[in-house]
Amino acid sequence: MDNQTNTKQDLRHKIFSIVGIVLCAILLPMLIINIIMIINSYTSKDEVPSVGKYVPFIIQSGSMAGTIEGGDIIITTKVEPEEIKIDDIITFYDPKGNGTSTVTHRVINIEEKDGTLIFTTVGDVVLNENIEKYGDFESIPEPILNVICETVSEDKVISRYKFRIPLLGHVSLFMSTIPGFIVCVLLPLLLLVGYDVVRRKINDKANDADKDALLAELEALRAEKQAKEEQTDSNEETE
Repeated sequence: MDNQTNTKQDLRHKIFSIVGIVLCAILLPMLIINIIMIINSYTSKDEVPSVGKYVPFIIQSGSMAGTIEGGDIIITTKVEPEEIKIDDIITFYDPKGNGTSTVTHRVINIEEKDGTLIFTTVGDVVLNENIEKYGDFESIPEPILNVICETVSEDKVISRYKFRIPLLGHVSLFMSTIPGFIVCVLLPLLLLVGYDVVRRKINDKANDADKDALLAELEALRAEKQAKEEQTDSNEETE
């Protein structure tokens, strides 16, 4: 019975440990990235927050669906403008935005004007829709391209797309809120600490019980030995 109880406790402990490790593996990097980005946003207000040469972004639109989905976190890298090629995906400051909003689109053309590189970009969704409509890219009328494409100069380019982490953007945005921090960070941490405290108390009680049982067994052996010695002395006196 004791062995079965210990086995169940060990299994429960392993399950909680695995769950804790998984939660830490998922949430801790995101928390660290968020903290670094928050610090960077205050120390470098004119720049997009980054971690070294890596610049993470949360995608909130579906303009690149099929390649990058809304709710994804993308990891981009800072590169020199000369390194960017046609078909690369880049993130840049939105020419129509407020100076801080960004866009992530595919490069379809590169040209140089007065020593400055100009990138023509477009979202995959609208590009594929027009390719399907007109048969191929070359057949898309220029007025249509002027509407669906955006041109951006090299000084507005932030970084080049490297890879994405599906759906974690939703979690990261939620974690940036007070309820999200409580649910995703504080609550799991409290549960893990609470479980560890309870586990230690249970183990201490089990150890105390084992110690008491061992002392009782030693006392019984001592009493048995003493009884045998007394019996031996009694037999010797009788003889």
